[in-house]
Amino acid sequence: MQSSSQYYSDYLSHKADVMKCDQDMRTLAGIKNSLSGDFSDRQNSVNGEIDELKEALNRAVRYDPKFQTIASEGEAQKEKDTSADSKLNDAVINLENEIADLNNKRSMADQQANQSYQDFLTAQREEHEAWLNSLRNRW
Repeated sequence: MQSSSQYYSDYLSHKADVMKCDQDMRTLAGIKNSLSGDFSDRQNSVNGEIDELKEALNRAVRYDPKFQTIASEGEAQKEKDTSADSKLNDAVINLENEIADLNNKRSMADQQANQSYQDFLTAQREEHEAWLNSLRNRW
């Protein structure tokens, strides 16, 4: 059986792993949000320009079915969401998978930390009882 100090050292090590996983998950979530946010900003900008061009075309050339058709087709050229860009979508999916893996690793480390702390308390109690017994045997 290990000493209580070894169990406590294991506990601290597992808690450090939990904190590292938390930090890594926050970092990856920030990257994912940045990717999605940057894309959304770009998407809104491009879609706004398309809307402005479409409105300008409709104002400039009224009552011409050819230009009205072209203007309405502009809607199809608008930027889609992140899933429309396969590489960006793959990056977001990979980040989400990595975050999920880190969350599983964090859960395991947290369980191990809790177990190590319980083992520490048990070992500490047993060491205390052994110390008390040694004192009783002296008297």
